[in-house]
Amino acid sequence: MNSATRSKNMTADYAHDPIRSKTVSDEHLMNFFSGAAEHRMTATILLIDDNAVQAATRQTILKRAGYFVIAALNPVRALEQFQGGEFPAEIGLVITDHLMPGMSGVEFVKGLRKTHPTLPVMVISGLEEAEEQYAGLNVTFRMKPVLPELLLASVHRLLGVGKTNATASSVR
Repeated sequence: MNSATRSKNMTADYAHDPIRSKTVSDEHLMNFFSGAAEHRMTATILLIDDNAVQAATRQTILKRAGYFVIAALNPVRALEQFQGGEFPAEIGLVITDHLMPGMSGVEFVKGLRKTHPTLPVMVISGLEEAEEQYAGLNVTFRMKPVLPELLLASVHRLLGVGKTNATASSVR
């Protein structure tokens, strides 16, 4: 796909999976998912990160693990779409960056909690001190860099994968 075609097919709010070829990390992920078919999920994940490269990388990891991922680059627009029910599927988990222009991860989560107090949320940040800003907001906090295995293990735990009931475990 040339850059002109790519520009026509992309909006400023979404990042698309740019990775099409098999890489060494694919094999590593497949080893992580021995018996991958039993781990395939249908949950929809909203992934919010203003860094298109990081968003696309995480989106690819999650999609290859079987999740439907909506990657948003703009947290303000993502919150509007979320609260307006504009996404094509019910969101089962939100993964957000902490530092973003226009709205921080904390502001996003506070807005989200007004209508969805128990929806699982994972916050990813390079700032360790940011974790305290999420106290009482019922999120799971992860420090960058988040290796694929930790990302997937955290997602599985938040979505309750492998539990006999469909409820996700509570997070701090």
